[in-house]
Amino acid sequence: MNIRISIAETHGIARCGESITFSCPFPAGSVLAESQVILVGDNGTQLPLQTRILGQWPDGTIKWLQLVSRIDCRANETIVVFVTTGQREILPDGLRVEDVGESILVHTGQVSISLPKAPQEFRPFAEVRAASSDILTSGSYLKLTDAEGHTQQFIVNSYSIAEKGPLKARVRFRGRSEQCADLRFESVLTFYHNSAAIDVDFTIHNCRSAVHKNGLWDLGDPNSYYFKALIFDCEAFAADLTQLKCYSGSEVDSFATQGKPLAILQDASGGENWQSPVHRNRHGNVTLQHNGYRVSSGQEIIGKGLRTVPILTACGGERSLAMTMPLFWQEYPNSLSYSDHVLSVGLFPESFSDIYELQGGEKKTKSFFVDFAGNADSLAARLDPLLISVDPSWLKSTQVIKDLPEEHDLVDSFCQSKDFLEKREHVDEYGWRHFGEVYADHEAVGNEQKDIFVSHYNNQYDLLAGFYRKYLVTGDSNWKTLAQDLARHVVDIDIYHTDQDREEYNHGLFWHTDHYVPAGLGTHRSYSREQKADYALSAGGGGPGSEHCYTTGLKLHYYLTGDDRFKEAVIDLARWEQIALTGPRTVLAALKRGVDLLKKYRSMTDRNFLLPRFPLTRGSGNAITACLDAFELSNDRDWLSQAAGIITSSIHPDDDISARQLNNIEIAWSYTVFLVAVGKFIDTKILLKEFDSDFEQARKALLAYAMWMTEYEYPYLNKPERLEYPNETWAAQELRKAVVFYDSARFCRNIEQQTVFFDKSQAFFEEARKELMLHPTSSKTRPVALMLQNGWVGLSADAAESFATVESKDIAIENKPTPHMSVRSIIGHVVGDIFLSAKHSSLKKEIAWLSSRV
Repeated sequence: MNIRISIAETHGIARCGESITFSCPFPAGSVLAESQVILVGDNGTQLPLQTRILGQWPDGTIKWLQLVSRIDCRANETIVVFVTTGQREILPDGLRVEDVGESILVHTGQVSISLPKAPQEFRPFAEVRAASSDILTSGSYLKLTDAEGHTQQFIVNSYSIAEKGPLKARVRFRGRSEQCADLRFESVLTFYHNSAAIDVDFTIHNCRSAVHKNGLWDLGDPNSYYFKALIFDCEAFAADLTQLKCYSGSEVDSFATQGKPLAILQDASGGENWQSPVHRNRHGNVTLQHNGYRVSSGQEIIGKGLRTVPILTACGGERSLAMTMPLFWQEYPNSLSYSDHVLSVGLFPESFSDIYELQGGEKKTKSFFVDFAGNADSLAARLDPLLISVDPSWLKSTQVIKDLPEEHDLVDSFCQSKDFLEKREHVDEYGWRHFGEVYADHEAVGNEQKDIFVSHYNNQYDLLAGFYRKYLVTGDSNWKTLAQDLARHVVDIDIYHTDQDREEYNHGLFWHTDHYVPAGLGTHRSYSREQKADYALSAGGGGPGSEHCYTTGLKLHYYLTGDDRFKEAVIDLARWEQIALTGPRTVLAALKRGVDLLKKYRSMTDRNFLLPRFPLTRGSGNAITACLDAFELSNDRDWLSQAAGIITSSIHPDDDISARQLNNIEIAWSYTVFLVAVGKFIDTKILLKEFDSDFEQARKALLAYAMWMTEYEYPYLNKPERLEYPNETWAAQELRKAVVFYDSARFCRNIEQQTVFFDKSQAFFEEARKELMLHPTSSKTRPVALMLQNGWVGLSADAAESFATVESKDIAIENKPTPHMSVRSIIGHVVGDIFLSAKHSSLKKEIAWLSSRV
């Protein structure tokens, strides 16, 4: 094993002892322990290494390993290192993290830093010393100014050492505002050996639920939290010289003062459409007054520009301190300033033109770097990290991601990574709430208004996973940038971080903007009062819904970064999806579901339907995928059992498939999402070598439905009269049918049938490709998202020869076929639902369910 890792310096900055962190996958059975793995240069010299296991195969061997090292690299140079196995050299004592009573002490080799523990005020750098001198005279402070102008502090409730090693360590703090228990925070500080630079991530969280009256989720909700500023101050020393460097592409502007204040504020994105309606506030107004950034000294403006990433340095005697923010202009407003011995980072600056609104269940993470050696060059390198790529051929050979595309695939015929970056500019998808969102330009097709049509896409068809898959096979840094930006947005903004709303909403994923209408004041939360004046709960909603759950991209982000928030998000989403899919587990809820089902049955003229426990839709399919992702990350077999339960309660090889009415396209089209998820379940069972009844029912049912598809499925656009909107998206949906046929070919034991399935897969892929080529709109976000998700299936004709027959015994299936809908089956369904709900309910839950609906 000799895995080639390419490390490219692309910003013209020489690197000396720069810390690098990357993840590497391994095939099942190849690496038993992380101590076996070493990192060597191209001359065979072993490099310093710290490792952390992020994922394991079912046999306990390593699947994903995070590696931390230090690298020397000349400007604009690409070097190659290798991950291999061998006897790892023991590192000398390096970074140390010690728990000492009321504080945590971190010794990096250049500085010693004291961090407070609970229950103290959150002062992340209470004391900082370099050699024998104090760098901070009175430590650091985090100040929140509420809407009434009162200052609040944050109190630490808990801390944990998230990562600890000789080269890198992370310490996580959690707590709340001292005045508002529903306003919480989380902060992660990252330290590096022999470095005075620290990475700080600070997350503010409104854990209230939104009121969302009548199913509307507009800004201005009564449970939003409003505030004027959130500032991080380091009280340092009297500076003899304060210097600001503004990096704008290849240009650098410098400003300096001696003994005078110096500040920079980014007011808006600096883009052409900086006053886009995407930035409307709760009153419907865009309050931005200045485009770009302004540099000031006291009351005097001494510089201005459009987009920059600044580094502010203060020097006094032998002491110096530098600060910067990596997404300074993208996640505006942000500020840096020095005045009266205090260096400040404006995470939400007070000098901004509006008050801030953090919606119920919303989080926002801001990041900044502090260098207590005042090394601006070191921070400049941190702002432009080295580009690290694992050999794509190795990645494919490991089989850690089965649906990787080719380096050049269907997507390349319609768009490039830079096209998604350009989409941001059209509606100015920037600012602290919106940066990372993907513009839903397909919703604006046919818009006759001259103003900007705002619509947000984000998660549908797991665009995040699609971005990452493209990055992994191409090494194109733009795909990685798109993925990382979207991941940060999803985990903070798109997930409903609350326990105070309905069970089927809490910790769920919000939908994209409602179709073919502007987002209004609903931001990312679908339904706005501007879209529909009176949206009744029975017809609307707009909150998290069971048909909208995507976890694989978040899982990949965890594997590639080691950020624990994303692992937690996957498991939280899997829990939520189970509740959202089944409905709340209360007896009252079960009774209501039963009444609704009986009403539906009575109103039906055609009663030739099946009554599965779970619907054959994308909601159930996404639930299966979420369970499988949660199982992979946690090794908790209950998730695998839940995935099996959804499948065995939904489809059976002896089903009366005609009674599913799957050819009712507008209603039933998403059944293929379910079947693709069944294929993922079968792959998991094969990996586990568990050829049991659950496996066999899933396999035979998939083949039965695929056989039905060979006879009745056709390209949707061949009959456009059956579609409400016969557009390019229907052509892109054909790709998923190709995936179903491809999986059916892989899992089929009959060679002739296998050939039929594979030929169908190729035919539907080719039909989709040809049809997409006919539509100028195929480069829009939604069809490309579908291509990113399913386009990998376009394989060469000889791929069928590599299919291996599934080796398993023909095991009897215990379950009965899915029953037809009848009064008897409905009563049985309702009784079972009530019984399960009673097992999980309590008087408190029953009252909570009722009160949330009265």
